[in-house]
This record gives sequence, C-alpha cells and structure tokens, in this order.
Amino acid sequence: MDNRIQKPKTFGQVLDHTFYLSKTHFKSFALIFLMLLGPLYLVQALLEIFLGTSILRATSSESGLTWFEEIAMSFDTTVQEEMPFEAFNITEIVGLIIIGLLSMLLIPIGEAAILFAIDKIQKKESFTAKEVVKMAFKRFWPILGSNILFGILLFVMIIAIAVIMMITGFMGFAMGEIGSIIFSVIVFIMLGAVAVYLLTRISFYFGAVVLEQNAPGLSRSWSLTKGRFWSIIGLYVVFTIIITVITSGIEIVTAMLLGYSVLYNLIVNLSTLITTLFFAVGYAVIFFDLRVRNDAEDLEVLVEDYEEKTNL
Repeated sequence: MDNRIQKPKTFGQVLDHTFYLSKTHFKSFALIFLMLLGPLYLVQALLEIFLGTSILRATSSESGLTWFEEIAMSFDTTVQEEMPFEAFNITEIVGLIIIGLLSMLLIPIGEAAILFAIDKIQKKESFTAKEVVKMAFKRFWPILGSNILFGILLFVMIIAIAVIMMITGFMGFAMGEIGSIIFSVIVFIMLGAVAVYLLTRISFYFGAVVLEQNAPGLSRSWSLTKGRFWSIIGLYVVFTIIITVITSGIEIVTAMLLGYSVLYNLIVNLSTLITTLFFAVGYAVIFFDLRVRNDAEDLEVLVEDYEEKTNL
C-alpha cells in the first residue's frame, strides 16, 4: 500500500499529493483522456477545416491589416454583431452539439479511469491507460444513471431557488425598495449556502459508484463527507481558481495570437483536457482521504463496542 494515500491528510497534504500524482503519472493520465477525447478533437478540427475555418490566423498580407490591428480586431464586438447568421453554418452547429454530447459522456469515463488508476497506485499495482479505461466502461450505465440523477437534483435546486426568490420578491414590496433588495440578497445568500452545502455533501457519489459499485451513491457520499464540509469546499475553491487561471490565461494568449482558428481550438481543447485531468486527480485524492477517515471512524466504533461488551 502507498502510505501517502492510506493516511488521513491535511488540507495542504491533499494539494501536495494531487500535484505529486499529476506530475508523476502525467503521461498515463493524459493518455487516458487522449484515448477518449482525442478522436473527438480530431473530428472537430477536420470539421472546422472542411467548413473553411483557417488553420492559423490570417497573415497581415492576406487581411490587409497590421499584426497589432489583427489583435485589436479579436476584441472588436462590432465585427461579431455585423456577422450574418449564414456565417454560422448549420452543419458546424450540429457537429459541435454532437461532439459536446459525446464529451459529456466520455469525460466521466476518463474521471472513472483516473479513480481506478489511483486505486491501483495505492495498492502498488501496475496499470495501463487501456486497462483502466476498460474498467471504467464496465461502470458506464451506473455512472450515467447516477450523473443524470445528480443533474436532476441540481435542476430541482435551481428551480426551487428561483421560485423562492420570486415569492421573496413579491413579499419584499411591503418593505420598500431598499428593504426589499436587502431582504432578497439575504434570502439568496442563505439559499445559495444551503445548495452549496447539499451539493458538496453528495458530490462524492461518483467515487462510490465507480469503486464501490454503490449506485447512486448519494447516501455513501453523505456519510463520507460528514464533518469535512469546510475542508472540501476549500479544496474545491482552490482547484477552481487554479483551473480558471490556467484556462483563461491560455485562451487569452492564444486568442490574441491566433484568433478563431483550428489551431486555437485545438490548444484550448488540450488545455481543457489537462485541467480536467488535474481536477479528476484532486477529486480522487479527496475521495480516498474521506474513505480512509470514514473507515478509521468505523473501526474506532467497533473497538469501542467490543470494549463495552468485554467490560460487561
């Protein structure tokens, strides 16, 4: 067993171990997502080339503009407003929708494969990307069903918050304009906090479905996250900040240099793949940490029960 995974971790240790695993096994983890999403990215690139999208941004001689003017045009919204609807080819729209839907199905498979890979790492077993991807596909239907259920719960929460906010708005008219605004903001913050708490508590259903064959895994997630809400939400915030900074930085720089082109989309897709990989590793590290803590608490309860019985 890998003691770094089997021992409970502090906030900083979870981050350190996430970076360690991402760096040490980057090649294998990246290959997992490339096997799943690489063909989709290739099809998207070929579709864009077929529809006339430039592979690289137009050169100054082709466009009649200087390099600086081309960069400025990338941020000119009036150009986009003047673009006719016909410019958005229906074939491209349908193709992107299909690719998007397939990505939504395959990304969870990649995340499941990462869970299987890290499970093997903690057991000091060797693995290949192909092997863990096959293991992940065996859990395809439970994963899909559980994800749909989670999506339904998220949708219901959003609708409930919207309805309550509408009711709150009508009730607030009696308090005057300022009082109504303050009251609505307070209610919105409270509802948002409740939603974040509930979603965080059930967010580890995925690990239970994949590794423990416990679908839909909501009750298991609730048990695992007991007493760990603030630590988990803090880690989610840190991961989100890291991913946002990396993704935004790459998109801004490549957009300035390449504009909307096939190469730009490929670079953005690859950066998304890497950040998705990083989050999947972080999620797996948190899940195993929660499981170690939960199993340790269960063992303590069993020991206490045994001691009580022997003392009778």
